[in-house]
Amino acid sequence: RRAVEADDDPMTCPANHDAPPSRDSLQTRFARVADVHDSHSVTQPAHVLASLGVGPTDVVSVLLPNLLQAQFAFWGAEAIGIVNPINFLLGAPQIAEIMNAAQSKVLITLGPHPALDIWSKALALRERVPSLGTGLVVGAEQPGTRSFDALMLQASPETGPGIGQR
Repeated sequence: RRAVEADDDPMTCPANHDAPPSRDSLQTRFARVADVHDSHSVTQPAHVLASLGVGPTDVVSVLLPNLLQAQFAFWGAEAIGIVNPINFLLGAPQIAEIMNAAQSKVLITLGPHPALDIWSKALALRERVPSLGTGLVVGAEQPGTRSFDALMLQASPETGPGIGQR
């Protein structure tokens, strides 16, 4: 049995699953995984939001299930403005109340999905949240929205003005 070595791939598990890794090896693995997700995961979504006019006092609401894009949205919104994560299991009236209280400028949500009823709630928010200016959709672009995924692919990973400045 061997513990995870510092030079092991951080994205793989040790070959022997019988022996649990030590606390030190888990900390090393976590630190190496964190290095894999470098600042590009923060600056690219921050640049997307900045290009939409989001500034340090603007609120970006995120209505997403546990997806990688949700993490990018959280990090980017927090770097450029204020992130407002919302539980997608709430009803549209409750979501609208939260977004109105926060004066949300941008909504990042999931497009139509066969198992999740998030998109119909997002559509209802257009008329219930007067401050909402832009809708970004994870997945295919929908009428009146832009694709968060496509914008992320186009965004520069370079650090730009305004990121991290509050």
